[in-house]
Amino acid sequence: MGSLIAPLMADVFMNWLIDNFNKIGCSYQIICRYVDDIFCMFDSKEKMDQFFYNKQSASNVSFSKEVEADRQLAYLDVLLTTTETRIESTTYRKNTHTGLYNKWESLSPLQYKKSIIQSLLHRSYEICSSSQLIHIEFQNIKSCFLSNGYPDWFIDKQIKIFLNKRYKNTPTTKQKKTTDIRRILL
Repeated sequence: MGSLIAPLMADVFMNWLIDNFNKIGCSYQIICRYVDDIFCMFDSKEKMDQFFYNKQSASNVSFSKEVEADRQLAYLDVLLTTTETRIESTTYRKNTHTGLYNKWESLSPLQYKKSIIQSLLHRSYEICSSSQLIHIEFQNIKSCFLSNGYPDWFIDKQIKIFLNKRYKNTPTTKQKKTTDIRRILL
């Protein structure tokens, strides 16, 4: 991929590939595509096989696939879980994730330490599909940074700053969610 034009060409090719699958009538729903990662849902295994093994459009392309296991599927940073009525999303961490971040005792600037926590809070807030899952993720972040030597008051302050930025001057339709999240987290 070393060329500067390679990402653009990969994007053009993926769009061409998806257009060709649409032309031949592969029955699927594309939920999300990020560069060369595609998240699809199929009605049956036969339709999935048709998508993955169709050599008409792309004889030189091979796909790898992950199938839902135990009602869960990971896609990029998102863990999707199927319930009886809906699909829930939460932050995904690989099994090899160690939880090691910049230690509190390190000589890096304080702003870097704030930014690490803020970016993880933002990621979890955007990915999680309910306030309960957000709360769980924020607690995971807190315990992770406690194990990296961060003081409790510092982590709590970053969570408070994050939530205050999110819910300051929100329309009245979001006031209920604001109250619920603040009651749960603080």
